[in-house]
Amino acid sequence: MSPNELQDLIEAVARLARRKLGVGGRTAEVSLTRAARVMPHDLRSDLRFLAGAAPLALSPKLAPMVDPRRAERAAAAVTAHLRGLDPRRERSAAVLRWAGWATLYGLLAVGGVALVALGRGLV
Repeated sequence: MSPNELQDLIEAVARLARRKLGVGGRTAEVSLTRAARVMPHDLRSDLRFLAGAAPLALSPKLAPMVDPRRAERAAAAVTAHLRGLDPRRERSAAVLRWAGWATLYGLLAVGGVALVALGRGLV
């Protein structure tokens, strides 16, 4: 694998992570490091490997230090996972989760006030 192919592979994974996960970063290394924080545990090592390989891929002399088979496997695994994500669905799930917790805390507060009122004989 040539240095340009390796760099293109890493950039493609970083672009997909930016689009699907909403992570930012000026470079592929930063984007992949941020994406690793929200990915499943088994894919974090692949993302960390790709993030570490990103600066090496920029240099033609250092690019051969990166294992091309491992880079392709890592990119394929991460890409397969990211393609299965739906950002709209993730966002709506987060909103519903927040609404559920807000409702629970509201009910607990109302219950606490009712208990205090019952204890003082106000009801």
